Amino acid sequence: MSLIDTLLEIEENINLTSDFRPNQKIILFNLIAKEKKEQLSSRNPFDYFFKDVTKLVQIFDFSNALSLEEWNLANDSAKACLNIFIEFESIEANSKLLNWLNMALKITDIIGLNYLQKVLKQSPTFQGDLGKERSVYAQITKKGNKGEKAGRIMNNLYEKRNKMEHRTINDSQNPGYKKIVTPDYTGAKKLIKNSFPDALKCFNLAFELESGIL
Repeated sequence: MSLIDTLLEIEENINLTSDFRPNQKIILFNLIAKEKKEQLSSRNPFDYFFKDVTKLVQIFDFSNALSLEEWNLANDSAKACLNIFIEFESIEANSKLLNWLNMALKITDIIGLNYLQKVLKQSPTFQGDLGKERSVYAQITKKGNKGEKAGRIMNNLYEKRNKMEHRTINDSQNPGYKKIVTPDYTGAKKLIKNSFPDALKCFNLAFELESGIL
């Protein structure tokens, strides 16, 4: 019997018994639910992460589109995200969010670069003063293709990430001095919740329609 099956059996037995008070059952069910999620996510972190964020039942088979190295890196990054927040709905507006976003960006960097080079058949070129990762998204946005929306969203998320990492500003009370500011975790969480699922959905659809991989 697998661990998942064992957890389901325990859950059923708790429901059938009267040995636990209602509040005790809630605690036990929450613990079992968390363990089930961790077990399921460990089997295929990328697949679990992508479906959890987008709420899609079926997604494009990225394992066929990505190289083995890209696929392994994407899975490692997804696993890191899940270790920080086991589900997208539970992300918090604190310092853990920056770590989560950094790993989520690594996932979309792999997808975006693969999409640009292998689907659109374009060589990456620097766009203005943007770095190489953001340039990929800006380049995707300019092409007017199915991934355009994803490129725009991810470029915005990169800008938000950069602002959270740059934590000093000029001190208006002391000219020539700098002061430390708290990153805008609340604003970042709102932007992530409102836009990141759409970016993944857009990439998913773009690969389905344009990659030529069934």
